[in-house]
Amino acid sequence: MDRLRSRLAQSLTLKTMAWLGFPVVGISGLAIAFVYFHALQEAEFHLRQDLQRHLRDRSRHDQDIFQLAEANHKILKTDLMERLRQPMLPDVVTRFGKQMYQWNDQTYRNFPQGKDLKAFPSLQKANYRSSRSDG
Repeated sequence: MDRLRSRLAQSLTLKTMAWLGFPVVGISGLAIAFVYFHALQEAEFHLRQDLQRHLRDRSRHDQDIFQLAEANHKILKTDLMERLRQPMLPDVVTRFGKQMYQWNDQTYRNFPQGKDLKAFPSLQKANYRSSRSDG
């Protein structure tokens, strides 16, 4: 180690390279740091602009959807209220009368009193399916 120091102290070439090299390395390092931080700030600036543009577009899109939903709600509400104001159609009452039967206890049921349940077509189909699955 002492030998290297003594050589540096004696060599004019090494002294000149050191005096010229250290400032060049320092200036290069500062320039690289400056370029790095400048590029970082530019990237951050562009990212913020893109984010603001995206948020603005998204808010417009969501606002359009909300306004469309409000308009649809108004239309559907008026249509529903109009349908509810109309009197019940006699066809509905007739269909109900055909499907419901009054029993002796004044209740309405969907099959007549005294009729055998096995005579209904739906039960015949159910028995047919259950007999097929058993055997």
